[in-house]
Amino acid sequence: MFCRTLCKGGGNFMTPSGQIKKYKQQLISLFVNNEKIVKLINEKDISNPEDLIYHNFFNFIRVPETIDEERNYICVKIDVPEVYTSSLFFKQIIITIYVVSHQKQMVTEFGGARPDLIAEQIEEILIDYKGIGKKKLVEISNVEKDLGDRHRCRILKFKAEDMSKSRCAM
Repeated sequence: MFCRTLCKGGGNFMTPSGQIKKYKQQLISLFVNNEKIVKLINEKDISNPEDLIYHNFFNFIRVPETIDEERNYICVKIDVPEVYTSSLFFKQIIITIYVVSHQKQMVTEFGGARPDLIAEQIEEILIDYKGIGKKKLVEISNVEKDLGDRHRCRILKFKAEDMSKSRCAM
């Protein structure tokens, strides 16, 4: 599923955009395979969690198509806002997770607002996660926003550091 391109030295090298694509796939896979998140997404007509991809789980920012769209979804955004140098080349990776719910979907039987409960599960997965970058992920923010009149959102941001160039590209 992950794309790879061979570099001249015979090792594996992935372009920065290829890495972003891989990271997004990785994160969505973690969320889709989390039973609690799938239950909180609350899609009763879908039996296979993978069918939630591009229905409730998106690797891009998705704005509700109509104000009446009564769905819950998770969107993943990845930015590389800073590349800096020391003895090696590093880049900063910012992972932003949007948890969106229609206001009619906010109340749950689990004792909390749906975006908050989904965000809690995402935090449990990603805090100290070592699958992206050279170190554990660090949460840098967790904020609540309104998306128009009928949609509520919790936005989680995590930071990672990784090599900006493959060793074979140096």
